[in-house]
Amino acid sequence: MTPIQREFTPPLTTNTPYPLEAIGQLYRDRADCENGFDELKNQWGWGGYTTQDIERCNLSAQAVALVYNWCSTCNR
Repeated sequence: MTPIQREFTPPLTTNTPYPLEAIGQLYRDRADCENGFDELKNQWGWGGYTTQDIERCNLSAQAVALVYNWCSTCNR
């Protein structure tokens, strides 16, 4: 006979002045912001790119940002 395993979920507490309904919207807004950074990092090639030449690294980052801004503008 196996013992019954019980999951422990700790209570979540906060001292924020926002009502409970607003907390969900705050997390959705945060997720929308993080999705942009995730897209830049994973789909646009900003993740893990390094070089010893700072000027070349800066130029590459600016090129990716420029193309990303063009695509974001066209997709709206």
